[in-house]
Amino acid sequence: MKERKQYAITIIAGLLLIFLGVIYQLTDLANEILSLIFINTGTIITVIGVIHFNKFGARLTQDERTRKLGAIALSYSWLMTFVTLNIIFWIDYLEIIRLTISQVLGIMFFIMVLSAGILQWILKRKGIVHED
Repeated sequence: MKERKQYAITIIAGLLLIFLGVIYQLTDLANEILSLIFINTGTIITVIGVIHFNKFGARLTQDERTRKLGAIALSYSWLMTFVTLNIIFWIDYLEIIRLTISQVLGIMFFIMVLSAGILQWILKRKGIVHED
């Protein structure tokens, strides 16, 4: 149980670093390099935490249902990323906010990673797979 809590803290710390990096990137509170360091470090810490959690803490098993739920979650994540990119395009086109390429990439990275993880978690908790 102690290891599981440690892995959860590691994952939360990594997500917090990613969030801070994106905030720094969007608000120009810190140097662009510093925000990228936060994002990259957070990503590495989160990935390592998730791998160790799945390998040692959770003892997750994969079967046809979990793979199908993962594929559905990633499809929804892709759709959310596409919609977000279109929203960012219109915000820039209508000159509501001026965003740099680095800011757009930071937003997209944040949306892709978080939506994939959150949607997989939600769908696996529901456990419902609709047959088409």
